[in-house]
Amino acid sequence: MHKQGRRLFIGSSTDRHCFNIGFIDSGIGGLSILAEVSRDYPTQNYTYLADQEFFPYGDKPADELLMRLRSLVPQFVQGHSIDLLVIACNTASTGALAVMRELIKIPIIGVVPAIKPAAMESKQKRVGILATPATTESSYTRTLIKEHAKDCEVHLIGSSKMVQLAEAKALGGYIDRQLVSEILEPFHKFQVDTVVLACTHFPFLRKELAESLPTNVKLIDSAKGISRQVGRILSQLTHKNQVTTCKTKLLSTDDNVSSQKLQLALQSFLSQ
Repeated sequence: MHKQGRRLFIGSSTDRHCFNIGFIDSGIGGLSILAEVSRDYPTQNYTYLADQEFFPYGDKPADELLMRLRSLVPQFVQGHSIDLLVIACNTASTGALAVMRELIKIPIIGVVPAIKPAAMESKQKRVGILATPATTESSYTRTLIKEHAKDCEVHLIGSSKMVQLAEAKALGGYIDRQLVSEILEPFHKFQVDTVVLACTHFPFLRKELAESLPTNVKLIDSAKGISRQVGRILSQLTHKNQVTTCKTKLLSTDDNVSSQKLQLALQSFLSQ
């Protein structure tokens, strides 16, 4: 049995009806999705699980990650009476979304690289995809490229180090801007004009990424699209499992994670 996560933060408002919406990621990345969704639907009940005991997902073998999620996710959903689940991680979504939908009989939304909008935005038809190694190597990602960016020159960078930098920044650590520039060098070489942030951690580095890329480069993530999908599903849910007290809970599978730092990480997005 995996730890369900230690409660780190609760903010509540009473006398409202709301559904239980769950989010899961390997760390703080999915907070970028939670922030967008909670701004759009402020009267819902949110429970976020950071699986920091198994961080990062992006460099784990596919079979190990799938085994982890098959055990952890059903416990999380059942333990917190989740009505709608967002797998707020590109790596987990591209590798395990279909299995999770077979295993758990509630609506599940996965986060996939925003390749279609990036291809549409790109004026020069040169698109960069910044992701974890697992996402860049995923057959799902390759399919998205073939379906939505076949008229584009697409360049992929898979970097676990960038995920670690984002996690460190969100938890108050130091960011090596020189390292960020070195990781992004292929995008300079191929003169991309649009970059897909294909990992939910990367919006935490939006400032550093923008400073390290030419000013004409657009950065695109999946948060707004996921929020729209949440809204569509909420409109279809019944009142069966509604609760009367709406609250936001942040949980972690790592007992050593500072509650204050996770609160600040979420607040950094809510204040944008």
